Amino acid sequence: NRYPGAACDVESYTYMPFLEEIGYIPSEKYAKQPELIHHSKLIAETYGLYQNALFNTKCTELKWEDDLGMWMVSTDKGDRFMSKFVFMNFGTLPNPKLPGCSGIESFKGHMM
Repeated sequence: NRYPGAACDVESYTYMPFLEEIGYIPSEKYAKQPELIHHSKLIAETYGLYQNALFNTKCTELKWEDDLGMWMVSTDKGDRFMSKFVFMNFGTLPNPKLPGCSGIESFKGHMM
């Protein structure tokens, strides 16, 4: 989450994975959003996850190639590649749910 004031609602040592593996100690009992993002990036850097990641990309087609035992993946950016594993992440909050208040449809201020 990137909203202002975002923080863990459970203790950092429980919420943040791979602390021992990456040698990281949370600065607070309930870590705040900037530290959570830093920690996530540190995991990705430590395990080399950025080198094959595709950000802001949507999968447009998955086709199982039985003879190869792999997936053919196509994306909205024109990428086509084979993959042994596919991880589906639909996200739980892709669109904000605005309150049903009277006048919200004509509100001119900033909303999310």
